[in-house]
Amino acid sequence: MYIDPGFAGMLMGVIISIATVGGVMWYSAKRKARKLLKKDNPDTPVNRSTDDENDEMIDTLESTEEK
Repeated sequence: MYIDPGFAGMLMGVIISIATVGGVMWYSAKRKARKLLKKDNPDTPVNRSTDDENDEMIDTLESTEEK
């Protein structure tokens, strides 16, 4: 059986595309499942600075007026 080189190239492109789309869908589904099944940790603060110098929580409700 003879396979034309042009057809073989198109066939390889389709196979690679299907594998890529399948991999992306698998990765996306796995991330979504982990996100749904992950427990929330109440000990982790929500508003954290990434700077090493400013490693304190920011109190947004603190009054700026002097008493």
